[in-house]
Amino acid sequence: METTRIANIRIYFTIGSRYENSGNNGITHLIEHMLFKGTKKRPRGVDISREAEYMGAALNASTSQEYCCLYVSSLDEYFENCFELLSDLIHNSQFREKDIDTERASIAEELKMYRDIPERHAGQMYNELLYDGNPLGFPVGGKEKIISKFSRSGLKKFLKKHFTAKNMIITISGGIDSGRAKSLTDGYFGGGWRG
Repeated sequence: METTRIANIRIYFTIGSRYENSGNNGITHLIEHMLFKGTKKRPRGVDISREAEYMGAALNASTSQEYCCLYVSSLDEYFENCFELLSDLIHNSQFREKDIDTERASIAEELKMYRDIPERHAGQMYNELLYDGNPLGFPVGGKEKIISKFSRSGLKKFLKKHFTAKNMIITISGGIDSGRAKSLTDGYFGGGWRG
């Protein structure tokens, strides 16, 4: 779309609740939250959000049964800055103990909110009954009693194993030159990054 000035970047990792087990259900969702809590370059979550706001960028993430996705949309003049920001979140997130505790509590509230939405709660109950112990029936957000047991080292180990180049799809759209997009992709995620 050469005429648009908007650039969109989505980075998908093929990991979600269907790839988890009964002992780690919800770990992908917690990692998604942790990627926005601070890096070495951007030590606090507010530093990340302020930088995105400064660029007028919409920055967010989501987790589903099939994938975890980080995404950003901005004016094309901030394309490289946004690419670097996503790369920093994926490569350099801190996973501080206090932030893990904060996000556990945040997810617990999120799970309660979903239980208060009848159609969503009924849908989750249906999946659990239909798939009876199979990961396809696991809730994407996990369960509080399981999430409370995740350690920092366990989260980092899971991240290192699953958030890799082999498990990654990057999509770029907008008024961006494909050669430039490929060059930046190679620069931030090439070179055999994490396998």
